[in-house]
This record gives sequence, C-alpha cells and structure tokens, in this order.
Amino acid sequence: MRVFKADYTTRAGEKAKSKRHYLDFRDHLGIRHKIPAFSDRRQSEALGRQIDKLLAARGGEGLDAALSAWLEMLPARLMKQFVSWGLIESHRAAASKTLTQHLADFKLSLLAGGCTEKHAGQKHKRVERVFALCGYRHYSEIAPSKLQACISLIKTTVLKKVDGVVKEVEIGPASAQTKKHYLSECKAFCRWMVQDRRANENPLIHLKPLKVDKSQTRQRRALEPEEVVGLLGALQAADVHHGMTGYERAILYRLATETGLRALEIRSLKVSNIDLKGKTIMVFDSDTKNRQGALLPLRQDMCEYLSPLLQNKHPEAQVFNLPSRYNMADMLRADLALAGIDPEDTGQGLLDFHSLRHTFGSLLAASGVHHKIAQDLMRHSDINLTMTRYTHTLLGQGAKAVESLPDFSHARQEAQAKTGTDDMPMDCIGAKTEGSGEGDMCLASCLAFSGGNQQDSADFIGQKSISQTLENSGLLSQKQGLSSQKAEKQNTPDRIRTCDLR
Repeated sequence: MRVFKADYTTRAGEKAKSKRHYLDFRDHLGIRHKIPAFSDRRQSEALGRQIDKLLAARGGEGLDAALSAWLEMLPARLMKQFVSWGLIESHRAAASKTLTQHLADFKLSLLAGGCTEKHAGQKHKRVERVFALCGYRHYSEIAPSKLQACISLIKTTVLKKVDGVVKEVEIGPASAQTKKHYLSECKAFCRWMVQDRRANENPLIHLKPLKVDKSQTRQRRALEPEEVVGLLGALQAADVHHGMTGYERAILYRLATETGLRALEIRSLKVSNIDLKGKTIMVFDSDTKNRQGALLPLRQDMCEYLSPLLQNKHPEAQVFNLPSRYNMADMLRADLALAGIDPEDTGQGLLDFHSLRHTFGSLLAASGVHHKIAQDLMRHSDINLTMTRYTHTLLGQGAKAVESLPDFSHARQEAQAKTGTDDMPMDCIGAKTEGSGEGDMCLASCLAFSGGNQQDSADFIGQKSISQTLENSGLLSQKQGLSSQKAEKQNTPDRIRTCDLR
C-alpha cells in the first residue's frame, strides 16, 4: 500500500502536488487500483490499513466486528467501487445500510416467505420499536445487554381515538409474555441478517429466551355449560348495541362455541361460506391463522338458527355485521355482565372472545371426543396444544372422574370377614350379624335363655321382638336345645376318672 500526493501541472505550467493523498494498491487478483484519500496523511494511512485488512479477508470472508462497523461508515461511492473490484461481495454492501433499510427488506422477506401482512407488520413493528428505544442506527451497534434493558422498559399500547385521530396510547408495563415476544423477534431479525449474508455474526445468539411464569401471564378460562346457556338466554330479549341485535349476538356466540372459529375467521365469513343443507361451514386459507382452509361441520339446530339470519342476504354479504376489534371485546363484556357472569380473572382465568374457542375444546374433551378428532376440529398442528392450552377441566368433571373409580369397600369387607378382622359382632352360635343393633338383640336373647326368664330379659334390654325374630330365623329351637343340655349337665353329679397303675 503506497500513500502519496499526486503531481499535476497548473494552468500556469508549473509543477505542483495535490492537497489530497492517494492510495495505490493491488487487490487479491493482482489488479492495481488508485483511490483518493484524505488531505491528512495519518487519516490516509489509517484508510490504507483498513483496505489491507479487507484484502486479507479475500472478498469479505471472515470480517470481524470492527471491520464490519468500518464498512457501515463508508461512503456509498467507495462501497460501490469495492464491490465492482471484487474486494467485497455484493451482499456485503448492505453493511452500509441503516437498520431502517434492513428492516424494510426483512419485512419483504417475510411476505415472500408466505407470512401474512398482519404478521409481517407485527414483527417489523416490534423490532423497529426496540431499536428505536435503544437508539440503534446501524447493525454493528446492537449490544445484547442494552437491548435486554430496553425490552424491560417496553409498555403495553392500545389504539384509542384522541381528538378524532386513532393513536397508540401506552397504558402500563408490558407483560412478561409480551417482552418474550419482543426479544424473540429481535433474535429472528439478527438470524435473518446472517442467513442473508448481510452480517458476519449474530450479536444476540447467546441470549436465552425469557422465562415466563404462568402466574404472570394472562390466563383464559372456558365457559361452563350452564354459563353458555345463561348467556344465550339473556340475549334473547336483549337490546341492540354495537349495531347487533340480541338474537344476532346469541347466534354469534353460539357459532363460536360450537365450531371454535376465531374472531377474524368469523369476521371474514360470507353467506356463501355456509351450506345449511350440507351442514358445513367453509373457511378459506386466506382467512385462517395457519393459512390452510377448512370445512367444519355444523349441528342441525345451529343450521336452523342460522337460516333466518341468512335468508334475505346476498351470497357475498357478510354473515355478521361485526363492530371493530376493540368494540367487539366491549360488546362481549357487556353481554356477560347482562348474564351475571364476571369476565374478569377470579383465579381461574379471564373471559374474552377467544375463551369461546377454549370452551369448544373443553366441551369436546368433556363429551369424550377422541383427542385426534378434537385436534382436527380445532385445526391445531400440535396435539399438545389441543390437550393442554385449549382443554380446561369443567366444573364437576373431577368429582365425576373420582366417582367412576371401582368400589373397593365390598372386597375389603369380604376379606375381613374371612379372616375375622372386620370387628362385626357374632350371635350366640358364632354367626356374623349385619349390624350392632341385631348383635345386641342376639346377646339379649342369649341372656334370656340362659337365665330362664325370656320376657324379663327382653324387657330389660328394651327389645320385646327378640323372640319372634329368633323364631322366624330358626335360631330359637337351637338355643332352647342348647339351654336344656346345659341344665341337664348341671344336674348330673361329677364323675371321677381313675386309671389303673398296675
């Protein structure tokens, strides 16, 4: 690398040196190049050293962080020259782009990969928001510790109309789950930068996903069957609000509960999507979350409820005239309050429109539907999602499950009776009685027979029906025989047994 000032001839014909220094070097192919540098020699020499490092990298391979940062600061004209000479690959020219330009390309890449406009926009917006909080302008500025600190300051925002204009308004700290999503999107962007060969390394590769405690996340619950009945019943004579009659809102909630359709899927439904004769409802791939269409079954009574609603509508008309997303949530909360149902989290989870999809999954499980069929109806790619997140234990299911266990008490009594360890009283002839009352009666009878005065003993114990009970059971004659034998033995003199010792 040679640093020099060029010689030139003035208009007066005099020889002179240029104010600016020039760099003279040969590239990795041996081709000679000359580029202008700075008027200051030290700065020109520093530029020459950076070019030497670039030549050593052989077209941009193995660029370290410092060299990548230097490339980002190069003027676009010099960057184009390096690309044209083959000093760096064309994609390395992206290093001079700002993060705003990279993020725009990132969004286009997501859309080209099949991501929806809404999903791609959400990812782009999250990464852009974090980088703005951090004050980053170039990729080389991204630092893991600072990025984590900025994500911890993220606020939850909602859309509100302020002075007639819809704006995003911060309403409080973001949840742990939301912060986890922000970090995940930033890591995805950095991975894309490396995969697209715009950067040499991922500065966030060592950051682990945030651990989210379930107690810190918003949990939904499913409606109990009685609550569904109460909600639908309360809407039969309800007033019109949010542009929908009580009857229309009842059909809306019931359809969501019996099909598991999401709010956006219901919003996209047209009259032509519903086949009342075939008892099916069609959702197209452009309207579903997983971008896959589905044909879902409808109950016969659901078709009967839908028939009056669809009767006079054009096939391309919307089935429901739904309010906006946020007004729809307000509408459901008002209807739940009308039915006497608290939508807030009371320890089991809160209720919102998506809770109707949770109710659908829970009712399928409670009805004994096979989990594979439930997965297909819920349209989940992972069966664990169906069985864990969308299946809730309904009230009384636990008690019913315990009651269905085998009854072990009868087998235990039989085993104890055989071993004589059941502590049940025995009658006068050694037979087991069925209760303490009958055992006492037997004992009273035995005392009466042995004493010779049956009536007095029975009266003393308070059981005058003893004799009749024993006669009916055939035990009285047996006990009388035993008593006479005992009396005869008492009247017989004792015999002395002798033995002959001879």
